[in-house]
Amino acid sequence: MHNRKTHTLYQQLKQDIVQGKLPEKQALKQAQLAERYGVSRIPIRDALQRLKNEGWLVEHGKSSVMLRPLNADDAQDLYLMRMHLEPMLLAHAAPNINFETLGKARDMNAKDYLSSIAFSMARLQVELGQTDAAINNLADAKVSANKIEDKELKAEIDELLESLQDR
Repeated sequence: MHNRKTHTLYQQLKQDIVQGKLPEKQALKQAQLAERYGVSRIPIRDALQRLKNEGWLVEHGKSSVMLRPLNADDAQDLYLMRMHLEPMLLAHAAPNINFETLGKARDMNAKDYLSSIAFSMARLQVELGQTDAAINNLADAKVSANKIEDKELKAEIDELLESLQDR
């Protein structure tokens, strides 16, 4: 029972990390997480240790962890890997798909990720004080975002771009 609960909690924590539901640059304390997920601290401790061993988390202070910060090089590497791998995986997973449909999917996928990565890069550049580079990345993200359906991402791109141009 304990291992099953820990594994389920581990999966939920990992999903929450990937979906951005846990705070960045803040300590993740076992007691707070236990309350949030409705479990005791023991499965929290075990799940956090596993996530730390996998590189999702890093030590923060004496008794807590935090999300591993993503730097610009990491973001770019991830984007490039996904841009090349996902169309190949789709091609292998759906052998009955025709080339026209596959090409459209690859084009849509690239535009979506390009917008997302350009936005992430711009946020990092803002934190590093590289405002001009951030504005350039946001302009690129905006062009790509016009061709995708993610209205929330489009709004975030516009909002950050406007705030930087108002400076």
